[in-house]
Amino acid sequence: MSGRSCNASLAERRQAEREYFDPIFRAMREKGSLRIAEGVLERFRRCGSASSWARECQFGLARPLGGRYVLEMGCGSGLYTVLLAANGANVWGYDVSEEALRTTQRRAEVNGLSGRINLALAARPEAAFPGRSFGVVFGSLILHHLDPSELRSLGEQLRRLLKPGGWCVFREPVILAPILSFLRRLIPYQPFKPSLHEQPLSDADIATVARPFRRCEVRYFDFLHRLHYFLPAHQARRLAEWDARIFRLWPSLRVLASQAVWRLDA
Repeated sequence: MSGRSCNASLAERRQAEREYFDPIFRAMREKGSLRIAEGVLERFRRCGSASSWARECQFGLARPLGGRYVLEMGCGSGLYTVLLAANGANVWGYDVSEEALRTTQRRAEVNGLSGRINLALAARPEAAFPGRSFGVVFGSLILHHLDPSELRSLGEQLRRLLKPGGWCVFREPVILAPILSFLRRLIPYQPFKPSLHEQPLSDADIATVARPFRRCEVRYFDFLHRLHYFLPAHQARRLAEWDARIFRLWPSLRVLASQAVWRLDA
C-alpha cells in the first residue's frame, strides 16, 4: 500500500516500538515536572478548526468534547490525554509502552485530571477496552507507526467502536508527492531520529482508513513550517499562517504539505 513496507511481523514491530520509546518516556518522567502551563491549557480550550497550526486544528475538529467518552490511540507522554481531559472529555487511552502509561498517569496526576483518565496497555483499539464504545476517537502521530495490514482493517474497527453519530480525528505526517519521498532520503539532517518502522502516510492511506465512514474532511499543513525547528516560536507561527494562505490560494500545492489533520464522521 502506497510503498509502505511490511517486512517485519507485527510482534517484531511492537517490540521495536517499545524498545525505541520506553527510554524516551522514562527520561521524560524522570526529568521533572509534567505540569502543563495554564496558558497552554487555555489555548487548547479555545482553539478552533480554522487554526493554521495543525495541533490546534485537530482539537478544533474534535469538538465538542465536554462529557464525551474519548478513545485516545497511542497516549504517548500524556500531553494530549491531559489536554483532552482539560476540554471536559473522559479519556480512555492506550499504548504499547508501559513507560508511556506511567508517564501519562503521572502527567494526569500533576495536572489534577487523573479522575477523567483511564489507561490500558494494548496494541489495538478493539483490545484496549473490550465492550466499551466511544463518542470520539483521537489519534496524534500514531497511524504512521502501523503495519499496512493494520491500516486496511482500521476503519472497520473504528466504526464498530464508535457510538452512532461519533467521529474520529487524526493528525499524521504525510508525503503526497513521490519526489518529496526521494528528497527526504537524501537529506541527512532530521530534527529527531524516527523509530524503525514509521513511515509518513499517503492520500491513499487516508482514503483506506476513511472508506467505512460517510464523510472525511482533510486539512493540510507544514510546507514552509517545516523550518520551525530552526526558528523562534513567533516566527514559526508566522510560517504556519503563510502555509494556510498558500494552500487556500493554490490548493494544488497541498502536495508539498508534510502533515494532515482529518475528521471522519460515522
